[in-house]
Amino acid sequence: MINALPGAAAQGLIWGIMAIGVYITFRVLDIADLTVDGTMPVVDSLLFCSPAREDASRFMLATVGELGLPAIRMRMEETFQGVPMLCVSAQATDAEKLASLRHGFAGPGILVLEDLDLWGAPVIDAADDMAGFFMAAMSRGAREAVNLIRQAVENPDVYVLASASSLEAIDPFFTELLFPLTCVDIDYPTAEERADIWMDIARDHPSIRSVSRDELVRLSANLPRYDIYMAAREAIEEAYKQGLVERRYIPVSRENLFDKLAAYQPLDSAEYAELERLVVSDFSASLGDLNDLVG
Repeated sequence: MINALPGAAAQGLIWGIMAIGVYITFRVLDIADLTVDGTMPVVDSLLFCSPAREDASRFMLATVGELGLPAIRMRMEETFQGVPMLCVSAQATDAEKLASLRHGFAGPGILVLEDLDLWGAPVIDAADDMAGFFMAAMSRGAREAVNLIRQAVENPDVYVLASASSLEAIDPFFTELLFPLTCVDIDYPTAEERADIWMDIARDHPSIRSVSRDELVRLSANLPRYDIYMAAREAIEEAYKQGLVERRYIPVSRENLFDKLAAYQPLDSAEYAELERLVVSDFSASLGDLNDLVG
């Protein structure tokens, strides 16, 4: 019995230190944090929220690229018959690492849930004692998808990233499934950020530099980042195609770029009204120049 005292004292000291750690975190955080015993804390699921769905998806995918881990993407699409269908995809280079995906992630990875606010809950509200019944009634694919999400959330080596228009638009089934959940709010770009966007576009396409950047920044207000890039791309492609037809270099004109921006602005916005006025003014000026040449 005396021989066992040193071991018992050592174990008591170790457990005493752990108890102090639990007590301190409980007094500070108001929760009993048992991660002091050496376990890995679970990383919060990240939800990228933006009124512009494309911006949220782009920020989320940029985060995936920065992490550099094998990723599984899940998104909801509609078939030709209008039936919702869950699509699961991954890069071909990650196929070997994700071969045993049906049994959960075997190592570090990322689970991406796109446009989660468009997903419908696979089960209906029910009492706890009926949850198993509804889970059994689900299709095999739906059960595997829910189990994969649950295992990813509980796995500290797996990052769970999701996108949506807002947290409130998501079905409570998924918010509970992804708990703990941290929301990353992404607003429309500021004037300073819009100026950087137009500078980035002009760096790759010098013909846009002839258009006033101050006007572009002002007239692209309240547009998502994705729409700004798409408007510029459409204007550049139109100038390029016109150049192929005429077999000469055609720069991106002010009228062309403003016309593409107007297509993305809401019809009742002040920016749309100003863009419409500027396009009509430029068109009238070109007609005046034509009349001078004819006359």
